[in-house]
Amino acid sequence: MIKWALRHELVGMPEEALALMFAADRRHHITREIRPALRKGAAVICDRYVLSSYAYQLVGVKDLTWLREINSKCPNPDLTVFLDVAPEQCLQRMKSDAWRGLDKLQLYERLSQLEATRRNFLEVIGILQQEGQNVVVVRGSDDAGAVHRSVVDVTAKLLGKTAARFKEPSKAGHLSLRMLAGESAAR
Repeated sequence: MIKWALRHELVGMPEEALALMFAADRRHHITREIRPALRKGAAVICDRYVLSSYAYQLVGVKDLTWLREINSKCPNPDLTVFLDVAPEQCLQRMKSDAWRGLDKLQLYERLSQLEATRRNFLEVIGILQQEGQNVVVVRGSDDAGAVHRSVVDVTAKLLGKTAARFKEPSKAGHLSLRMLAGESAAR
């Protein structure tokens, strides 16, 4: 149902219902994948987590306290990396994806929503940092190699390893981070 809503195939879906679906999906993911991987000693890398829900859902729900409550059973990550990219550049990148195009934009991918979402990200990041969470903002508008190095550097600091082995992105893009995290990263 989440994919249908994101593709505009579920008309009239209340924002609160969508927020609950994302929270339920995340809890399922934590139970089925994240916790078992952590129990095995793996480093887990997620491409989106609770911060994303706060930022995206705040566009329509406007109640951070409630969003935090429905996600309160989600463990805090050791590190959150936010790739900060101007909304105009995000749209430009989406448009340049040959397989995607602007005719396939999803629910939160209009300029006004991207602008509001970015503001929400930065506001919530400030709150989480004040609460002691390890959230790092990386300039995502840089070239891919520079962004990669920045992410590897902050991840290496967390893991207590040197980033020297991971100076350049691999062909797969994410492989270096998976190697840094111990080869057994879960989604």
